Amino acid sequence: MNRQSHREWDIILPDAERSEYGLCSSAPTERREFANTENPYSRLAHLIGALRPNCDLDRVPVVAFTAYFDASGTPDMGEFLVVAGYLSTASRWCQFDRDWKNALREAGVEYFHMKEFTASRDQFERWKGKENKRARFLAKLAKITADHVIESFACTVRLADWEKMNCKHELMESNLAPYSLAGRTCIERVREWCNQRLYDKEQVLFVFEHGDKHQGMLRNRVEDEFGVIIQTEKKKALAPLQTADFSAWELLKVFKKNRSHVDVLVPGYRQSFAALFTQIKYNHAYFGLDRVSTRGSSLDRFCQDFSIPLRVTSGAKPLCGGVT
Repeated sequence: MNRQSHREWDIILPDAERSEYGLCSSAPTERREFANTENPYSRLAHLIGALRPNCDLDRVPVVAFTAYFDASGTPDMGEFLVVAGYLSTASRWCQFDRDWKNALREAGVEYFHMKEFTASRDQFERWKGKENKRARFLAKLAKITADHVIESFACTVRLADWEKMNCKHELMESNLAPYSLAGRTCIERVREWCNQRLYDKEQVLFVFEHGDKHQGMLRNRVEDEFGVIIQTEKKKALAPLQTADFSAWELLKVFKKNRSHVDVLVPGYRQSFAALFTQIKYNHAYFGLDRVSTRGSSLDRFCQDFSIPLRVTSGAKPLCGGVT
C-alpha cells in the first residue's frame, strides 16, 4: 500500500493521483414514477431521493458522493474515541445496500450492529460459540464493503490527551469536543480528497449515526467552518452506517490493545477487517500528545494551525472546560 506525506497527524494516507472508479452511468432507462413493484423499499434510496430530488438513481452523476460515519467509544470514559466510515458514489451505495441486505436476509438477521454481534445477544443470541459461521458472515460483509466503497476515512482521539489540551486551549468553546474534532477531521479529509481529484466538494453528502454525544457541536462546527450541513440517521435504517459501525468498532478495539496510533494492518484486527484494508485505500488521522515533532504533538499542531484560543489563566492554573 502506498504512503505519502499529507498531514502531521496522519496514520496512513492514500495515493494522491486521480483515480477512475467507473462512475459513468449506464444507458438511459425510463424514469419510474411512484410505486415500484420490482424492488423492495430501501431507506437508502429514499434518503438519496429526498435529498437529491432531481436525481434518477439509475443515472446518478459523478459528483453525487456520499460519506457515512459512525462513532465508537464515549467521551465520558475509556481511552479513545473513534469516528470512522466510508466514501462512495450514491449509485454504488445503492448497490451496496442491496447486497448487504441480501447477506443479512440469508443470515436470518434484520440489521447488523457490532455491539450485539460481539456479545452474541438479541438477533445473534443463537450464534454464540459458532465461530466458523461468525467468521464467514463477517468476511462476507467485509467483501461487500470492499466491492462498493472508494475509500475509508477515520479519526481517533486519545481522550486523556484531549483533556490536557483542553486545559490549555478553548477546544470545547470552539465546538471541538473529541467527537466533533474527529468528525470534522473526517469531513475535512473527504473534502480534500475531492479537491485532489477535481471533484466538487460541495456536492458531497455527509451522513452520521444519529444521537452521539456532542453531535450538535459537530453540526455547528462544520457548518461554520465548511458550510456543510450534516444529515443524521439511525444505523438500523441505513446499511452504510452499519459497515461504518463495523469499522469504528474494530479501530477502537485495536487502539485499546496497542494504546497508541496504529497502522490498520497490525496484529489484533479480525482477519476479515484486515483483509478489507488490503483492497481499499484508507485515510486515517490520530490526535494525541504522543506523536511529537519539532512543532509538538498532533494536538498542539492542530491548535496552532486552526488558531484555537489559549485559555484565560487564573494565577498559575488554567480554567479548564471539561467534556460535559
